[in-house]
Amino acid sequence: MVNKIIELKVLQSYNPFERFEKLESPLNKKLEGHGGVIGGSSVIKVSKEGIREISYCSLDISLANFEKGLQVIREYLESNDLSRGAEVKYIDEKNEQVSINFTNLS
Repeated sequence: MVNKIIELKVLQSYNPFERFEKLESPLNKKLEGHGGVIGGSSVIKVSKEGIREISYCSLDISLANFEKGLQVIREYLESNDLSRGAEVKYIDEKNEQVSINFTNLS
């Protein structure tokens, strides 16, 4: 079975060190046996005044067990008050992009 690569977007303005400490490292531990973080970025926006600010964080995650991996990610985000605005994107078997907004899930 081929791992599914997903992009996790979290609406937090973590710098790269904070992103590693608060997202990448803990998620890697939680996902053990189901997948792992393979990359990440802190996305910067520039205001009209030319001020650079981190807009959100993004993680690339490889999931060996897609359903269980999503469940683990969702539980981690909810337990750390990070689910508001969080979104997962991936390409499905029809080669179409799918988005899952964690805010709307119950």
